[in-house]
Amino acid sequence: MERLSSLFIAIATLLWFAPGQALAAETWHATQVAGEVRVEIAGAPAVRLTVTMAIASDALIETAASGTATLMRGDDRVIVAPNSRLRLPADDASGFTRIIEQFGELFFQVSKRTQPHFRVEAPLLAATVKGTSFTVSVDDKGTRVQVREGLVLVQNKASADKTFVGAGRIASVVANMPLDLHLDSNIVPPSSLRLGDGNSEYRPELAAPARLLGAVLAQRRGDELNLAAGAQIAFAIPARQRHRGPASMVIDSTLSGLGVGILAAALAIIFIGTNRRRPGFVDAKSRRADGSKST
Repeated sequence: MERLSSLFIAIATLLWFAPGQALAAETWHATQVAGEVRVEIAGAPAVRLTVTMAIASDALIETAASGTATLMRGDDRVIVAPNSRLRLPADDASGFTRIIEQFGELFFQVSKRTQPHFRVEAPLLAATVKGTSFTVSVDDKGTRVQVREGLVLVQNKASADKTFVGAGRIASVVANMPLDLHLDSNIVPPSSLRLGDGNSEYRPELAAPARLLGAVLAQRRGDELNLAAGAQIAFAIPARQRHRGPASMVIDSTLSGLGVGILAAALAIIFIGTNRRRPGFVDAKSRRADGSKST
């Protein structure tokens, strides 16, 4: 009887503390702190961050020029460089972890899972991973993601363009061109005109005329010109050009005008040549020939 009582007490104690232990395991905490690092929780005045402190949801952490910190939650780790600021919002209902990086540099080591579960949101882009290690840097010039290992899905928050970034590569968005997503030194084509993974230089002022002309040539075999679809492609000028400088806008406009002019001439030639071969189409020369024979 005494053994049963002891067993009952042990089970009750385990059930009582288990939820708290599970919650504690899901709470961010600092494993290393050096220099000046401050944390602000739920709008309360900022205090110095220590390794004994559990960091509640929606905490704002900032390092001074001399400060660094290492944050852990389970197997996920974040190293905060000097002069950096981040927010740790609460997870959503699916358990998706989000980090909001406002400025500075953060290094992430994310545990591997079968589905994406970790997302870093910066001012100009967002990075989503299943499990990898990478660095996100934010300054007044822009935002960039440098991947050390694994694969990171990077998305431009303004244009929604996205690309996968492998180990050793860098994705970035420049502050004065917020609609362009770069992979290494090249612009990733917008989703509607995706040509690859960004290895080739993208020329938006020439892409639409070239694609339309290619579509027309491909459809010429069937003697059908889908002019409605062609016009939609030709006039789908990316909105990102509006954010470029005056000089580049003049160049882009000139190149676009030349491209559209050449395209119009090519379409006219193809259209006339196609109609001349259609049954029932009789040109003036044929009519003159028929008239002479009849007389």
